[in-house]
Amino acid sequence: MPLMNCENCGREKFVTQSLINRGFGKYCSRKCFGVVKKGKKLPGARNRTPWTEERKNRQSERLKGKKRPESATKPMLEANKKKRANDPEKYRKIAINNLSNGKGNLSKENSPNWKGGITSEHQTWKNNHKDQFKKHRANVLERDGYKCKVCSSVDNLHVHHIVSVRECREVSFLRMNGVTLCNECHHDTENYGGKESRKSVSIGNTRIIIKTIPHIFHDFTTIGNWGEANGVILIFISELKDDTYFWPIALHEIIEAAWCQVNNISSIQADAFDEIWEEEIKKGLQKPEDEAGFDPRCPYGPGHRWGARLERIVCHVLGINWKKYCRDCEDIFK
Repeated sequence: MPLMNCENCGREKFVTQSLINRGFGKYCSRKCFGVVKKGKKLPGARNRTPWTEERKNRQSERLKGKKRPESATKPMLEANKKKRANDPEKYRKIAINNLSNGKGNLSKENSPNWKGGITSEHQTWKNNHKDQFKKHRANVLERDGYKCKVCSSVDNLHVHHIVSVRECREVSFLRMNGVTLCNECHHDTENYGGKESRKSVSIGNTRIIIKTIPHIFHDFTTIGNWGEANGVILIFISELKDDTYFWPIALHEIIEAAWCQVNNISSIQADAFDEIWEEEIKKGLQKPEDEAGFDPRCPYGPGHRWGARLERIVCHVLGINWKKYCRDCEDIFK
């Protein structure tokens, strides 16, 4: 074994021929090696020539679709989590600096997603009403018992807008316009992803939207329901056996809503009584097919009674058998 002097400190050292061949035999320690070679390329395996593009592509193809085994990745992930847990503030600052080019401010042009201020007016409106969306979602989920109204699933729940926000913003936060659905049932709705299905008419400064919906989507135990928000009257009608049933129910709800508007009865007052009626149905004090509008306590009772008269007249005009119509409407509650 040759005896050599360290080129940095002059210390004598016995070294093997293999170390000499690899370029490490000239120094007595890693420290001396680092002092001399500081700023220079390392010898041996670390001094390889760069990979060619062809070799990189070949290696990429070879590894495509393959993953490191969990035995290799798990210790690295756990070590990384431990480091972040020990000094979370340090890593938070690193993340902010990386995202915002060190400015610490992620707004507007400092954000990596900034595209010159081209956010759509619709998205801006949604961003400005985040709290109202959260409140609406919480109210609908609580009303529906935190389960899908169609299949009763409790997983991956969405709150679906029956009349979408794009169709009419004014009724976005009416509770009757929301229904709890799971992800799959939400995709099956008729207006998911921008699809539309509604009837809309304007009378003076009042806009009326009339829409048929699955019976289970209703806010209360009813076939027809209306609500008002920001000058828009929203009317929902259950899907029934005969499409002609739409007209008598729709005109009933229009008359009822109009009477309430003229007599300063808000949809909030109407809904408050309907909540009481709903509790009485659950307690067995009322039948599901009974109509709340005929109760003497009902604040919108006169409007409901006039609507019922018009409903019967419309059935006569359209040639609808009144007894069959009533039976079919009652059957939907069974």
